[in-house]
Amino acid sequence: MLLNDLFSNSKDMQCTITQATEAADLQQCLQIRQRVFVEEQGIPAELDRDGLDGQALHVLVWAEQEVAGTGRLLPLSGGRGHIARIAVLPPFRGRGLGKKIVTKLEKLAQSVPLKEVVLDCHSHLQQFYAQMGYTPTGKTSMVHTHLLIQMKKEL
Repeated sequence: MLLNDLFSNSKDMQCTITQATEAADLQQCLQIRQRVFVEEQGIPAELDRDGLDGQALHVLVWAEQEVAGTGRLLPLSGGRGHIARIAVLPPFRGRGLGKKIVTKLEKLAQSVPLKEVVLDCHSHLQQFYAQMGYTPTGKTSMVHTHLLIQMKKEL
């Protein structure tokens, strides 16, 4: 399935989101994650590279003719999926790309088809995801020094 959608409105940045189906696409996703999670947030590379990328569906965001962000969806059993590795490079933040990545991953989840998605967000992003319809499950975890809140959404 090809995901290639053009998004644009007056407040947000115009971007194209494609499903990362080629090895070169996945490499770009991994490079974005390296920059955001490992270099910027200090998360050890082995925690980001969890061995599940081969089972996941990845998206790649292009803005201003540059790669700008990524995210992945890992289908789970029981009609559930796990949205993770949402990363937007610093020059492109605050322009609505994170929301567009999550929305595209939700659409991809529906096409699998999955009935529910979960994600583990940084505590300071809980309100962002709540505005997108996610509710806390009550579970939390620590990744390196970052508190993550598990949230879910029925599709």
